[in-house]
Amino acid sequence: LTTLEPGGHAGEIALIRPGPRTATITARAPTTVLVLSRARFQEILRRQPTLGTRLAVPLMENVAARIVDLQARLKEVSSIIAAQAREESL
Repeated sequence: LTTLEPGGHAGEIALIRPGPRTATITARAPTTVLVLSRARFQEILRRQPTLGTRLAVPLMENVAARIVDLQARLKEVSSIIAAQAREESL
């Protein structure tokens, strides 16, 4: 689905919402990974709100960018489907 650059992150939705993961991540080169569990993230938010905010904001920005991208893709697909429907009705 995507390639993460150095310093990138994945799985941010799992920090907020429980449930099964939706992707598998595979490293193509030797990699160091920092894992932050949902419970630990919530603990940081409660005990150290400033640090929690500094962690949460970039994660929210990433989710927002993915939503904007998804909206654009959906609009494109909707346009294609509408054009095909117009062609079929002729």
